[in-house]
Amino acid sequence: MTPRRRFWHVAGPGTAFQAGSAAVDSATGMSALVFRLSSGPVAVSVVSTILRLG
Repeated sequence: MTPRRRFWHVAGPGTAFQAGSAAVDSATGMSALVFRLSSGPVAVSVVSTILRLG
């Protein structure tokens, strides 16, 4: 297997895993909800921080 092909065989599944992990993360869902409700970047960052600390 060539190095280029090996890279894509490792990077592809890694990217898919990270995307799936972000999709089911509670911080992503709550941040989206707060952004829809308040449209304020400060509120979104506060919710994300609270979820990480809690």
